Amino acid sequence: SRYTIHMKIDSRLTHISDCLYRVSVKALIFDNPKVLLVKEWDDEWWSFPGGGIEYGESIQEAMYREIEEELGISHKNIKSGLNIIHTGIGVVVEKLPMANLFVWVHIPVRDIKPTRDVVEYKWFTYDELKELKIVPTTTDIEHLFSVIKKLII
Repeated sequence: SRYTIHMKIDSRLTHISDCLYRVSVKALIFDNPKVLLVKEWDDEWWSFPGGGIEYGESIQEAMYREIEEELGISHKNIKSGLNIIHTGIGVVVEKLPMANLFVWVHIPVRDIKPTRDVVEYKWFTYDELKELKIVPTTTDIEHLFSVIKKLII
């Protein structure tokens, strides 16, 4: 079972204004020659599947949870070496600095099903991807796109 550990936050953190980040894991899922993006709410932004790593959760646990929540895929069917192939750090949302860890993930794409967390998912070619409105928390997007271009066959 999991135990919640309560600890006092180091008081030095109150004097360092830019040391804390909300860290998310984002999945790069391919069905070549396309990459999967989702819309989590009824808005104009597309994002890569994934979300925040909860306190006490590993990167792998967060990835499993987020893919199941957003794409309906059981953790038993997710394969990833957990190699971080892109990081994006530096966007501040509601006074909270954001950091994204992008991981290449293999799932059975035919098993994707609608969930309550995603209003739409869609596959995009590299050229289509470059024309999308990507959620602003995705930083260093030019580097991310170059990584994706190399991975799309």
